Amino acid sequence: MKNLFHKTHVLIVISSLLICQASPALAAMVYNVPPGQSIQHAIDIASYGDTINVAAGYYTENITLKNGVALIGAGADITTIDGNTSTVVESYSCDPNTILDGFTITNGASRRAGGMYISDGDMTVKNCDFTNNTAHSGGGMAITGSDVIITNCSFSNNLANLSSNQSGGGGAMKITNSDVIITNCSFSNNLANPGDGGAILIRSGSQIITNSTFSNNIANGFNGGGGIYIYNGSQLITNCILWNNTPDQISGGSPLVNYSDIEGGYVGIGNILTDPLFASASDLHPQTGSQCIDAGSNSAVDPSITTDLDGLPRFADDPGTLDTGIGTPPIVDMGAYELSDSDADGVRNEFDNCPYDANPGQSDSDGDGNGDACDICPDFDDYQDTDEDTVPDGCDLCPGFDDSADVDADSIPDICDNCLFEPNPDQADSDSDGLGDQCDLGVTPSDIALMLDMIAELQQQIEELEQTLERLPQLKNGLKK
Repeated sequence: MKNLFHKTHVLIVISSLLICQASPALAAMVYNVPPGQSIQHAIDIASYGDTINVAAGYYTENITLKNGVALIGAGADITTIDGNTSTVVESYSCDPNTILDGFTITNGASRRAGGMYISDGDMTVKNCDFTNNTAHSGGGMAITGSDVIITNCSFSNNLANLSSNQSGGGGAMKITNSDVIITNCSFSNNLANPGDGGAILIRSGSQIITNSTFSNNIANGFNGGGGIYIYNGSQLITNCILWNNTPDQISGGSPLVNYSDIEGGYVGIGNILTDPLFASASDLHPQTGSQCIDAGSNSAVDPSITTDLDGLPRFADDPGTLDTGIGTPPIVDMGAYELSDSDADGVRNEFDNCPYDANPGQSDSDGDGNGDACDICPDFDDYQDTDEDTVPDGCDLCPGFDDSADVDADSIPDICDNCLFEPNPDQADSDSDGLGDQCDLGVTPSDIALMLDMIAELQQQIEELEQTLERLPQLKNGLKK
């Protein structure tokens, strides 16, 4: 009986292998969730390797991710999941192919995690905003027993509010026994009250935090760590800014901190302790003159990271700043945002009305949005183009017609050119006869009038001659008589 069971078991295994080898893998599916429909329903019917695209909209629901399924929003600024006071997103025992991308996660609340709870698995979270979530610990996110990659995310106004301070904290994030890589992220205005780690509370595991900014986070616990509090584990913090966190920036543990701007200072290679010159308390972009610019370590940036939290080039040299970081120029900046100022006029490209022409005062005399230094058509609206020929109406030499047709390449559209085949860029017409000087034969209107008079006189003489010739026979007959 034992042998029979063994043989049957082997046959089943072999048959199963043959079936798997003979059947092609099912093609990955793409599901689309329109506004008003359930995201969780799409997750439930999806399979490993599938992608779910969620349209821009506001979705009030609580979702549980599925292993190997990518959930992609239309962008955190236009796609929101509201947890309605329960944990917004949960993930259990997933692998690295599980992705959450492009959402705002808000209004989540529970004991263990407000915005997102990740347990016993691996996954990637990117391009997400976690805001206004609450939990006893890990207001924005709680991670336990997992390997997680978090890129291009912001955590703001999240709260950890466990009534007892024994294990609470991590206003934005709590990490327990997990390996987490955090890159290009910002943590601001998060609160642990009471609790340690205003932004991040680390209990154990290994963490790498690169090019991230921590500011205005508060920890009202026994141990502090307004920015980060560490109980155990190993941490590598590079190219980061921790400034104006209360009561301190980093507390506990023995993290390796290099090429970072830490208020109050921190022992490490390339660290500084100078005001990062944020644009404002709510705008964490360092401004021109900040010593965080071109001061990071290029080798700390993973090759896959090519942009900053704004989506602008991660490596952008500031010509007006001395490179104090390390690597082959351009040198990466500290923090989540690169100073992208191509014309070095002190105004970041995304706010500059002339990104590639210095216009420090941002003057715009005609109010068309293009600064005076790069205005296509000064004193006129550059975007008013009735005939859609890319030439603004105010500077259009040939309104109503396509200015691109130009046979003689003199920048004058053919339809309006007074010398169609001869370049006459200034359209000079000295004799005002409608023919430009470059193609004028030199005949003036008076010359033409004189010639017409001469032709008329000549015609009259010809007529008189013809009449004389007609009378010749009569004259001959008269002479014979």
